[in-house]
Amino acid sequence: MCPRNSRTHKNNGYSLGTKASFDISDFNRIIEEGSRYGLRSINLGAYAEPLTHPQFFEFVSLASRHGIIDIRMITNGILLNPSTSEALLDSAITNIFISIDAATKETYSSIRGGGYDQLIQNIDYLLKRRESRSQSIPFVRVSFVHMNSNKHELSDFLEQWQERVDFIDVQPGEDLSINPFSGFLQGNEQRITCISPWQRLSILSNGDIIPCCSFYGRYLPIGNINTTTIYDAWHGESMQIVRKNLLENASDVCNTCQSSSLL
Repeated sequence: MCPRNSRTHKNNGYSLGTKASFDISDFNRIIEEGSRYGLRSINLGAYAEPLTHPQFFEFVSLASRHGIIDIRMITNGILLNPSTSEALLDSAITNIFISIDAATKETYSSIRGGGYDQLIQNIDYLLKRRESRSQSIPFVRVSFVHMNSNKHELSDFLEQWQERVDFIDVQPGEDLSINPFSGFLQGNEQRITCISPWQRLSILSNGDIIPCCSFYGRYLPIGNINTTTIYDAWHGESMQIVRKNLLENASDVCNTCQSSSLL
């Protein structure tokens, strides 16, 4: 569900496994600019595991000091050990999104690899400590990417978590092997309404600015923080073209993104 290596995802039009790390000075510059224009929400770790970054909690503190009131993170939960959970509960993080995708150890192992037992222990600790500290935040969401390999466990997954966490997110799996320029889709394909290019931007560790949080958004870079400001990218010609093509159903990339569900 997340392209990580070129062996599995051979058709990707962007680099994988670069081991690049987001620079905190770049992050500070982005947050400073965003705060001048009313930025109130950010998401850390849309394409990688944020807890592997040695300065993760500095990122969170910087965002909080600049008035960001909704600081989200997406994690696989393996590094949510007790000390990390305590640090998160002490921090300005408001939402923790944990990717699981299975209701049993066997299915989890086949999809995501080892660590299921540790993951469940980590989540149990986080939830119990949040309760014992009488905290309502950070909110905890668990997610399930619905695929042929796990769809038989969806009801068990819902039953497992519905009384324990704040949100459960069920997402359709995507066939990320599809090259959006291969002619896979035609103009008469049904289009699902997407509002992302009017709501958010994503910024990669190499500085590329993309118009949404989708993996396919990487095919549509609208600038780079080393050569343009966030404001200019948001209002720039490239972003306007993305919005226009999306509205007119004229983007191969957007059509592929919205029609690649495995369901």
